[in-house]
Amino acid sequence: MLFTSLIKSSDPVAYPQHQLFRTLGINLVLCAPPKEIQKSILREIWKVLDKLDNPIDYITCAEIFIEIPSKHFTV
Repeated sequence: MLFTSLIKSSDPVAYPQHQLFRTLGINLVLCAPPKEIQKSILREIWKVLDKLDNPIDYITCAEIFIEIPSKHFTV
């Protein structure tokens, strides 16, 4: 949750936030966050992704964050 807050408060002119979220997502695919905050992280990130206007930015982030539940939320 700390990383999502840091990314949301970062300067998008210095480095695009969608790329920071994508990088976070890649790392969450590799190593799952603790079970008790998994859903909270995804909710916070999807709130940001839903506001992306550029379809390419949206798709490059969404493809990563779709993989997280399929990999870590399965029984």
